[in-house]
Amino acid sequence: MYKHGKPIYSPARRPFFIGVMLVLIAALAGLYFGIIRTGDKNQISGSNKPLVSVIKSGPSSTTVDEPDFAFTLPGKWKLSAQNWDARYVSWQWQFTDKRYAGRFFEVYLDTIPTDYAYNYLLPVSADGNGVKVGQLSGNCANFTTTAQTKVNSAGTVAAVSKWQGVTFPCDYGRQSLQVVGTSSLDGINSLTLTGEAKGTHKYFFIYRDNDINPDLGVISDILGSFRAK
Repeated sequence: MYKHGKPIYSPARRPFFIGVMLVLIAALAGLYFGIIRTGDKNQISGSNKPLVSVIKSGPSSTTVDEPDFAFTLPGKWKLSAQNWDARYVSWQWQFTDKRYAGRFFEVYLDTIPTDYAYNYLLPVSADGNGVKVGQLSGNCANFTTTAQTKVNSAGTVAAVSKWQGVTFPCDYGRQSLQVVGTSSLDGINSLTLTGEAKGTHKYFFIYRDNDINPDLGVISDILGSFRAK
């Protein structure tokens, strides 16, 4: 019955209103479990801990074992050239790490190219059947005069130079190269070593580093392990 001042109220609408509310609550619950909880499953358990991956590095050294000598190269190297012609017997190894530009180490045996010119001298002497290294020079162009220059067999301008009393050919014509050679009081570019099994031989060592930041000390590390057999 209608009475003045009182709203019209129909008890039949109350169940409908409650049903709508229940549907909304169910929908929100479904949204929570379907989206928020699913997102939690995609997260890494214990993600506050740093992820650590182990990278296996290459060999720390390369062992060279030839009939007349043996030594160790730091890192991974490969034999890239071998010369057995009538003039010289030599070997060349190349550093294989692609992060660095060309690095090469050469060994000459017995027949020594005395006019092979280079930019830095590493004086050497015999220490039993091993090699004793001296102080590496700076670029020889800085302490070599041009009065004694000549063109050598390689076609470069070489100059007779001396460092710590040891004579060697300075590559005066190519001063920007990063090439280290060895020489001794035994003779230009020559070192005499005597092994227990293979007797006496002459050796000459060359190290070339074309990297923008060359490590010229590598040759000292190599020769520290060199042994004549």
